[in-house]
Amino acid sequence: MMREATKAALVICMATVSAFSRGQQPLPNLQVDLDGQPAKLSPVMLEMDTYLAPLRDTVSLLTESRGQVKASGAFDDVVIDGVTRVRIPINAKAGANVLVYDPANPTKVLRSIPVETYPEQVTLAGGTPSTFFDLELLAAAFGVSVNTEGPNMSLLTPKYWCAVLGIKTDKVGDRLTANGQFQPDFGISPPARTILAWVRPPARGFVQSYRIESGKEIPLLGQSALGDDVDVLTPDDVPKMRAASATAPLRFQTYNYGDSVGQTISFASIVVAKDLGKEDPISAINNGELKGNEWAVVGLRQRIDPNPVLFDNRPINTGETVEAFAKRNGNSAAIVKAINGVNASDKLPAGTLLSVIVGLDDHAAQATKYQFKGLYEVQRGDSLASLAQAWGVSTDDLLATNSNIPGGGEPAPGQLVNIISKIDNEPTKAASLKFPPAEAVVTGTAVTLLMAEVHETSQADSAVIGRIPKGTQVELIGRVQGWVYRVHYGEVLGYVPTAVLKLGAVLPKANPHDNKVANEALKYLGTPYLWGGNNLRSGIDCSHFVAQVYVHLGWKEPPPPVVTQENIGEMVECKEGPARRGGRTYNLPDQSHFPSASTNMNALEEGDRVIFQHGLDDATGSRHTGIYIGSVPDAWRARFGDVHYAFVHAGVSHGVNVGSLLDPYFWKIYKFSVRSGH
Repeated sequence: MMREATKAALVICMATVSAFSRGQQPLPNLQVDLDGQPAKLSPVMLEMDTYLAPLRDTVSLLTESRGQVKASGAFDDVVIDGVTRVRIPINAKAGANVLVYDPANPTKVLRSIPVETYPEQVTLAGGTPSTFFDLELLAAAFGVSVNTEGPNMSLLTPKYWCAVLGIKTDKVGDRLTANGQFQPDFGISPPARTILAWVRPPARGFVQSYRIESGKEIPLLGQSALGDDVDVLTPDDVPKMRAASATAPLRFQTYNYGDSVGQTISFASIVVAKDLGKEDPISAINNGELKGNEWAVVGLRQRIDPNPVLFDNRPINTGETVEAFAKRNGNSAAIVKAINGVNASDKLPAGTLLSVIVGLDDHAAQATKYQFKGLYEVQRGDSLASLAQAWGVSTDDLLATNSNIPGGGEPAPGQLVNIISKIDNEPTKAASLKFPPAEAVVTGTAVTLLMAEVHETSQADSAVIGRIPKGTQVELIGRVQGWVYRVHYGEVLGYVPTAVLKLGAVLPKANPHDNKVANEALKYLGTPYLWGGNNLRSGIDCSHFVAQVYVHLGWKEPPPPVVTQENIGEMVECKEGPARRGGRTYNLPDQSHFPSASTNMNALEEGDRVIFQHGLDDATGSRHTGIYIGSVPDAWRARFGDVHYAFVHAGVSHGVNVGSLLDPYFWKIYKFSVRSGH
């Protein structure tokens, strides 16, 4: 499925940070545009793997103020011109799909899109509760593609793609409603010798696809002089449409991405109701041959960044299932389906090309243009802009080297971020900075000598985030120059002065030099996130990522989604507090149900699956997962610097990357870890 601010808006975001729930990250720096024009849409938040935005404001923006949101029992209905166009279930009991209706027949469902996160009520500072919803899912319901690059998010409507393709303004009409009957899923595979694309309309139609290059639309589908179908036209070929339907999507192969690395490229497809043969559908639309409800347009825009994962496109054999094809090529069937847009009902003819993973470019994987000069502990009042200015680098440089800061977000107090300098001969201030003391990872315990205040950072004047009674044993996680320790007690993770602690044995935590789990997980570095998967270039979700890594390690695959994966294996470590497992809520640690679960973080081992939850229900959007690696292997430190209590995961902001359980956001939503297959 294709699921791709102004200064005043930023002020609003910053003012409401404290009002967000513990499972949400505000994105005060996110710049939103609609069809290339700045759009006022704020605040936007990141929750697990989902961008959340105010439902009413998003509907108003996408429909040019024509749409309204009306409560209808267990649903939120999006009504345009008095007709219900989109129905959103408010919880899992109401349904698992957003329904898109035919404007000409309001009882007919044209499309059904799986829900990841249900609508949430969020009370902003000094305001009244507002409903927030999955921005990308709502956009998909209207055929709007979403392209996110760092702190920039572009919402691209069907009207935008009409303009790109040269469709006359007076022929565009209301694409948000007229587009529905033929609005297809449109996807592109990862880069190999060629790229593969597919178009899957909800109703049978005929397709022409285009690559947008230098402001020109270049048709991709055609016929040779001998009458053969071709996917890259030469001067002797002529454009020609092809049939496609929900059960028989159009698949074709086209240009290599090789010459597009570092560029942002666009593809678009038009689906029409009747076979125009060799006639260009753009011309047919412009001359009035097609009515407004007889065609639809869809587009994709994405930046092509270097990817260390190597792909090849290979044919499926006669009578071979996708599962057998995947096994023959050493891939997970779930991933093959995701990166090729294959549905369970698809019948793939022999010779159909499918993209598979064939290896890793080690040099590309570990290449970097930065040097890491040490770790900095973020203090209250620090920002991306202030740190970048102090170190003589750009905010983009900091985002590129600190995947724990989401695009559009800000670093949090107590967070450890990398101090960097460039290695491209550009002078930076980092080379002459006096670096703060690094936090050493340690293991051990201590007992509080009196009531101990736990601070947000290692600075004595930082905010107090918790208190520990006198005579309480705490776990030691890190040490800053011997006078302050980062401690773990219950749900609290923060800093306590050495003076109030009676220390037990304190040892440096070992750093494994050969971490096969980390080396396998990092093969996917940089792969963008997309819930449910579409393709590995456009995205993979967190649970499929974990499953794929397990398969390649030779371990038993924990089947997605996370709500299933969290029930597989033995709970080995947990954070104190409520958590969900197997359809029940437990107050961890619960020794009667999970006798092996420790509250000591030192119990974690490489390969354990870390489980994050927001809310105590089984809605699919309340989960996230990753693979614990402990620390970054030596070979990867030139790329990541030092990361404490590290895990690898597929996250919506940076794709596959490294996170830390010590980061304030992840610690808030972390619940427990499970071990299986190793």
